[in-house]
Amino acid sequence: MKFATVIDKTAIKCKNAPGFVVNRILIPYMNEALLALMDGSGTMQEIDEAMVEFGMPMGPFTLWDLVGLDVAMHASVSLEEAFAKRTPVPDILKLIVEKKMFGQKTGKGFYDYSDKSNKIVNAEVEKYLKKLWKENPPDSLDFEPERLLAVQVREALLIAEEGVAVPMI
Repeated sequence: MKFATVIDKTAIKCKNAPGFVVNRILIPYMNEALLALMDGSGTMQEIDEAMVEFGMPMGPFTLWDLVGLDVAMHASVSLEEAFAKRTPVPDILKLIVEKKMFGQKTGKGFYDYSDKSNKIVNAEVEKYLKKLWKENPPDSLDFEPERLLAVQVREALLIAEEGVAVPMI
């Protein structure tokens, strides 16, 4: 706690619990981005850009690819086991991991990194989405950052309610 203060960060004291605090809040946010993509609320680029515009350092798909989809899958499965229906692992994440496309470290994830000067949507992801959207036409909803933020707020409130961490006032 003192070290965090020295480096000008705010530490959160928490109890041992699935996902602790960071993954409990981050993974539902990231998975909600996947669900928004799958239901056609926005493209990967639109969602990434909207979240950066909102103030995030990078968009969720760029972050997934940076962290590694194998790591993301492990964290997502752990939370799904702990919290069931509230944090399901989206099918698109399962598909990409099954194909061993783990993000930047393998050259493909949600984006294709084979052309170093131009980050493009992974063709296999695009193919999956086109098929999904053909079978389940997207609503005419536009993506709103609040959709992703709402799941973070929900988890933060549940963390406090469960006594995993105490809000600093």
